[in-house]
Amino acid sequence: MEYLSKVAFNEWLSVYAALLSTTIALVVSVRFVAKRTRARKERAKFQTDLYFLRKVDRSTKEIHPIVVVLLANLGAERIALKSLDYQGVTENGLETTGCMGWYEQPEELFGIRNRLLPIVLESGQTADLPMVQIGVITSIKDLKIWLTDFDGRRYYLAKEDIVNVRRDVDKFLLEPKA
Repeated sequence: MEYLSKVAFNEWLSVYAALLSTTIALVVSVRFVAKRTRARKERAKFQTDLYFLRKVDRSTKEIHPIVVVLLANLGAERIALKSLDYQGVTENGLETTGCMGWYEQPEELFGIRNRLLPIVLESGQTADLPMVQIGVITSIKDLKIWLTDFDGRRYYLAKEDIVNVRRDVDKFLLEPKA
């Protein structure tokens, strides 16, 4: 009889342990999914805008076209961006990908700092990334531009922004020079 009561106790104890471990696993899983969903919603609050500027060189009064990527972290989490890349098709039909090689020359003429990436955007912070080489915008078809963070996530610039800036740059290049 004593043996049966020990067996019954052990069975109840094992059922209790199984229920407890299942409950803990369920709670941890729900917290994990909630944390990932919250992080994804915060990353979705990261906004970009692409626009065209005419920069005037003070010494020569020459006008230079510059395309700027505006970054705005509207979320609560910090975003660290490491690169700005592109992909598209060249005029002779070859697929191309790469980094635009921005921020090198002629930063002295345009007043642009040498290195703007990587950048860390705190909550509510904005930043401008001026592009000196705009040939990528004008010469590559089906252009996709994205920012990559240190976790490998990509943040694509809006296709409409790229089309609008391409139109503005083409209009600038066709203007008669005085």
